[in-house]
Parts: sequence; structure tokens; C-alpha cells
Amino acid sequence: MPSSVAGKLSVNRRTFLGAAGAAATMLALPSIGRAQGAAAKVRIATLPSIILFPTYVAQDLGVFKDNGVDVELVVGRGGSELIQLMVSGAVDVANAGVEHILKLRETGLDAKVIAVQEKRYITELVVHNKHKDKVKTVKDLSGMTIGISGIGSGSHVCARYILRNAGLDPDLDVSFVAVGSPATQVDAFKNGQVEALMAYDPAQSILKYDAKIAYPVWSGVAGDPPALFQDFAMEALGAKAEWIAKNKAAAMGVAKANMQAIDLILKKDPRVIDVYQKMFPGVARAVLERSIEEHLGAFSPVLTEQGIKNVSEYGKFAGVTTRPFTMAETVPEGFSEIWSNWKSPV
Repeated sequence: MPSSVAGKLSVNRRTFLGAAGAAATMLALPSIGRAQGAAAKVRIATLPSIILFPTYVAQDLGVFKDNGVDVELVVGRGGSELIQLMVSGAVDVANAGVEHILKLRETGLDAKVIAVQEKRYITELVVHNKHKDKVKTVKDLSGMTIGISGIGSGSHVCARYILRNAGLDPDLDVSFVAVGSPATQVDAFKNGQVEALMAYDPAQSILKYDAKIAYPVWSGVAGDPPALFQDFAMEALGAKAEWIAKNKAAAMGVAKANMQAIDLILKKDPRVIDVYQKMFPGVARAVLERSIEEHLGAFSPVLTEQGIKNVSEYGKFAGVTTRPFTMAETVPEGFSEIWSNWKSPV
């Protein structure tokens, strides 16, 4: 891998199916942690990614501490590891896809969502510019090679869903190639190993705005159909119900901090870009600024009944879940009130 690209990106997007299979308010109250003395210590498993950005904003800008929670971020190598760290008790909370947490419930572990971070499935299917005259829609991808992080990964499942929604057979009409982490995804796209790529930022922004060799034919970031992805719940902060019950004030502090971090992102607090640059120091600041701007419409702390229904439906397609879930099954009592009256600050 060229060092220029390796220096830009070094983190894997979580494996979509592996996590589940491997695992088998502080509302209007004063800061309870501060009122009682030391802030509650909470370990959160996460990794650097735009889809987990609110967690990093809350940590680096002191929002967790403002809500009485002393957070330690435990950086994992992929989504499977983040889930396993939570299941094993090595951490208290894990950044995870909502569908992963629902799968844990199906396999017998009482895990719940304490906060969500996006209302859309924020990925993009980008194509090399040399195909611009021929490929204008997803349906035009027939016969092409599409890069994904790994077989069975989130990018793979999402690509299959989008292709099928466009009337293509993902098993017959295209070829998938596993191209690994964002760094190797960028290289594979540049060297022609793949003609299209299902990517998570900042990979696609590097290709679009730095290398200037890619354009999207489908964008969850921009709100492209199907509608299922537009009232969704992509990333979450989840924990075991037992831990939540024993540490409710701390768990609510995490949830409230997540909501406040999203407010800072949406208000374009100038410190937010510094957090993103710290996550990806090798990526041009201008590229990261465009990345944040494009993702603003996706960030939301609100989990709706329809969002849970849509995640359940998507999970069934992916083989992750087998049935629909309710809000009561998904969220601990009292937590939905944290975001029920939330309004975007912009």
C-alpha cells in the first residue's frame, strides 16, 4: 500500500454479520456524577469513523464530563471486536449498529440501545469517472466489479440491498471484490482493481474531492431511496441491560452527551473539524470539511418506532435478525424521553 494512502486511513469498517454471530438522564437533573463527587467512569468501545463521530466529539470536547461521565475510549479494530468487548465485560458500552444489538437480544443477551447517532444509512456507492458516460444509475452497474470491505460486511450487505432494489441480481449481475480497510479501498479503486466501491467516509470524500476520480450513483448520505434507509437508525451506543440498571445515571449521561455532541456537529462548532482532523491526520482539512458538510443531514439522536421497524426489516434481509422489534424491547425505560423532544439546532 502506498504510504501516502496508508497514512490517511487505517481503520476497518465493522463486519456486519460477524459481530452478532460472535457474541451468541440525566435529563433535567443536575449532574449527578459531580453532585456525588467523582464522575462515573465508563469505558466505551469505538473506532475512528464518520459514522461514530459523535462519540469522538463528546469525548474530545468534554461533553461526557459535562454530563458527569468520565469516559475512556477503547479503540477496536472492527465492529466485531467492539461488540465482543461489550459482551465480555471488557467495556461497558459499545458503538454498534442497531441491528447488531437486536441480534444480541435474539441470541439471548439482554442488550439495549441507550443512544443513536444517525437517522440514515450513510454510505455511498461511487464509480470511477471513466465510466461517467455509461453509468448514471445503480441499474447501469450490471457487469461491473464492486469493491466492498469484506464478504458479509456492512458495505457488502448494503450494496446487495441497493442493487436488488434497483432490479439487479447481486449474485449474477455484478462481481464483488473484498478490498479491506478504507486505506486499501482507496488504493484498489485508484489502481483499477474495482470499478465501483461501496464506501464510508472519509474514503469516498478522498476519491471524490482529493483524487477527483469518483462520483456517486447512490448516496445514503444524500437521502437516496429506498425510503427504508431514510427513517433508519444506523449507529448506536449499546450496553447490557444489567449494566444499565446498575449504572442508570451514567448511562443517561452518555445518552445526553451523545445528543449534545450531535448538536455541536449540526451547529458547525469550529472545534468539531479539529476532532475529525485528529481522527484522520493525513487527510486534507478541506476534504474533511466537505465530508462533515455532506453528512449533516444524517446525524440525529432520535430513534423512532418506524426506524426500529426499518432496521428490523433490513436485518432480516441481511440474515442478522428474524423478527420485528418494539421500542420497549430496544430501549431501556426512560431513555426515549431523552431525545423525544429534541429539535435540530439549525
